[in-house]
Amino acid sequence: MVDQSWFIETDKFNLAKRIAMKLSIKILILVISTAFIFAVALISLFSNLTRDRLSASQSEWVETLAHAVSEGITLNTINGDMLVAREKLQTIVQNDIALEYAYVTDFDGDVFTHTFEGGFPRALIHQLHEHPEEHNVLQPMTTNLGDILDITHPLINGMDAHLHLGVNQTEINALIQETNEEIIFLVFILTFVATIIFLLFAQRITTPLYRLANFMYNYGKGDLTETINIGKASYEVRELANAFNQMIEDRQDLEVSLIERDMIYRRLVDSTTAIPWELDLADWRFNYVGQQIVELLGYPVDDWYTENFWADHIHPEDRDYAIAYCKSETALGHDHVFEYRMIDADSQIVWIRCDVTIIYNEGTPVRLQGFMFDITAKKTAELEHQQHMELMQQKQYSFLEWAKSKDLDLQTALHKATELSGDSLKTDRVSIWLYNPERTAIVCEDLYTSKDQKHNKGIQLAASDFPTYFSALETNRTLAISDARHEPETSEFSESYLIPLDIYSMLDVPIRKEGKVIGVVCHEHTGQPRDWTLEQQDFAASIANTVALAIETEERKRAEEEVQDYREHLEELVDKRTAELAAVNQELESFSYSVSHDLRSPLRAIDGFSLALLEDYANSVDENGKDYLQRIRNNTLRMGELIDDLLALSQLGRTPLNLQTINLSTITNEILLTLSNNQKDREVKYLVENTQDTRGDPKLIKVILENLLQNAWKYTGNTSQPEIEFGTRQKNNETIYYVKDNGAGFDMKFADNLFGAFQRLHGAEFEGTGIGLATVQRLISRHGGHIWAEAVVDQGATFYFTLQ
Repeated sequence: MVDQSWFIETDKFNLAKRIAMKLSIKILILVISTAFIFAVALISLFSNLTRDRLSASQSEWVETLAHAVSEGITLNTINGDMLVAREKLQTIVQNDIALEYAYVTDFDGDVFTHTFEGGFPRALIHQLHEHPEEHNVLQPMTTNLGDILDITHPLINGMDAHLHLGVNQTEINALIQETNEEIIFLVFILTFVATIIFLLFAQRITTPLYRLANFMYNYGKGDLTETINIGKASYEVRELANAFNQMIEDRQDLEVSLIERDMIYRRLVDSTTAIPWELDLADWRFNYVGQQIVELLGYPVDDWYTENFWADHIHPEDRDYAIAYCKSETALGHDHVFEYRMIDADSQIVWIRCDVTIIYNEGTPVRLQGFMFDITAKKTAELEHQQHMELMQQKQYSFLEWAKSKDLDLQTALHKATELSGDSLKTDRVSIWLYNPERTAIVCEDLYTSKDQKHNKGIQLAASDFPTYFSALETNRTLAISDARHEPETSEFSESYLIPLDIYSMLDVPIRKEGKVIGVVCHEHTGQPRDWTLEQQDFAASIANTVALAIETEERKRAEEEVQDYREHLEELVDKRTAELAAVNQELESFSYSVSHDLRSPLRAIDGFSLALLEDYANSVDENGKDYLQRIRNNTLRMGELIDDLLALSQLGRTPLNLQTINLSTITNEILLTLSNNQKDREVKYLVENTQDTRGDPKLIKVILENLLQNAWKYTGNTSQPEIEFGTRQKNNETIYYVKDNGAGFDMKFADNLFGAFQRLHGAEFEGTGIGLATVQRLISRHGGHIWAEAVVDQGATFYFTLQ
């Protein structure tokens, strides 16, 4: 409550009135004293100024006179005109009543001339020899003529000839005394006039002040007037009265405002949970604690003012920390905040947070002020949250162990995942969806509803119906959506899914396997919107990762079962396959026997009878018949060649490899030399690169190169400047061999037919059975390599192949 005694206690205003009267008397005394001091100071000032001025004038006059006299007699002294110099000095002394004598010393220090009537005084002679002459010296002396000031002045600067003048001090002092008396009289008159003026001025000040004191006295008794009546007063006093008027008005407004603020402050302090306090650092004892502390801890406020009460009621586990922390931060000059536990009157634990501010006096900490806050509910919630998170982590760890277990089937793992996530996150619906093999839809593998604790499955959602949602799954770690009905990622579900099921919020986490999204774990909250914390999002993400692990575990388990099943039947399968292979080989041998015997006999018979007809019945058969018979013989010959090639091809697969170190460049040169010797009429340019040695079957490698080089030789037969090239290339640390020609080439759209048996890309203009490239491909495959070709019609072909 605001103290109003300044307005209602009459004694204080009587005191103000007495103070004003005393102030008036003091002002009068001050004015008289000031006038007196002013007079004394003025007299002293003028006396000193006059004396100083006269002394200064005397010095200036003496110096000027000495200078003038010296100039007048200097030439006479130099010329030795003693009488003339004496006359000049006597004239000067007679014309100035202050001068008593004058004399001159020559350049040797002896008296040259003087004005003394009875001869030069002995005392001056004695003083002249006692004190060597100096320039511009004033020497006071006492003589029978009175106090004399002997003045020495050089006739010529820098030389020893001097003028001496004797000035009578008595005459000068009499002149100064007369001047001082005139000044004192003048100052007295001025002081009297100033005193009268000061008294009138003081009365003009004290009267309004007296009236102002009376006003304040009456104001204190409640006898109020509209304004302070101070009559005629100076501008300053009127301003003071106006200031009092404004001050009273402001004070009245302030009183009302402070009363209102005091009421608001009291209501605020009484209603707040913050507990104000103050502690004296001299003895570390509380000197104030808010009344709310009683309701919080149950102890009376007075108990807090006893020694060590606060420390004794801090929880034993927090006591040393809280006291040490507060003292250390205070010693460092840091305002601080700290939390600790206290024991209340019922022996219950109460969590307290103290906000502390240091109060200084002249730079030294003297008090601590602050507020206590009850944070028990907050700390309890944090503890519950921590316990909940620890429980979630324990469950998650247990689920992770289940997911890695070989004894847990996938469906059971999915059930445990949805139940764990639903219980831990307090979610109404948790479901796991996986893509179908075509990735056109997601299928619900498990849907857990916490309300009835049931599991369902089988729902399917087409990805094409919800493109925004599925696109978001590919690019986001989590989709934590409070208002799922209006967010772009999930609003597509509103009409068909969210609204019918009363779903408001969704927390969806993609299930990823090897960086690819294979499904989603979906948390759906019904009833009202819900925000998802980062901890909840992280937990949901860990559930999704664990589901992915369970799926991988299931797939690995299936693969292991298949491997185990394969191992169990492998021996049986090997025996079966070996038997089948033996049967196939037997069939191939039978086939080879049939081809070599059963097919060759009819062909020989056809060829023999055709030859017989041509020889025995040549006259009976016309030219057409002979042509037909010759064609029959040619085809039987070609049929024999095909049978030989087919038998050779079948035998290639059964011949074991004889791997040796070989050089393909050497084999190539031998083959090309043979071709050149067999057809010396052809000029073919060929280039063979020197290649590194490699491993291979010499016979089979030679068959490969013979077929490729013979093809190149054959298909450059119609080229004007045939060229054949053999070399290597390196790609990805692999050696690639090639045979290149500039012959007929082929159309690349038929390249797939190159390596088939009896497949030919050219007509009868080029001989061949079409079995050569098939043979090459099989032999290269047996060496662990592969072959391919590039060509352009009429611009040549290049065959590339690799070996193991």
